[in-house]
Amino acid sequence: MRTKKGEIEVIRYAQEKADLKLLDQGMEHGEEVIEGIWWMFSTTYARCAAIAGQNDQWVSNFYQMFLEDFLKPFYSRWRMPGSFAKNIDLIFGPVDLKESKTNMRYCTAAAFLYEGTFDQQLVRPYSIPMEKSMEELNSKTGAFE
Repeated sequence: MRTKKGEIEVIRYAQEKADLKLLDQGMEHGEEVIEGIWWMFSTTYARCAAIAGQNDQWVSNFYQMFLEDFLKPFYSRWRMPGSFAKNIDLIFGPVDLKESKTNMRYCTAAAFLYEGTFDQQLVRPYSIPMEKSMEELNSKTGAFE
């Protein structure tokens, strides 16, 4: 991919602790519809933040309103997905969920890379259930896919 500066870069996305937790639980996917909406928002955010500037108040407001008004009601389902992924073929036909999710994440990473803000990729904003009823905020692991 070529960046705004014309440099060629390999597209990689940042791995998150939530990805590893899902795999530990034997799931490759979270709640697919909410995940898709998150990655579309994150892609849009990359462009908006680049246009307005990272410190612009409306960019911060855009992020907070999205979290409060849209995602907050779905947090529990997002963190603990039901059986939707198993039955998604009934609604959308045969879908390779792993490939679709990977492509969405690459698209988001490409948006941040293109804007020159690759290190500012957003992290899914939720806590990860840990042992003994404790929780840990999701964060980047430092690895890339």
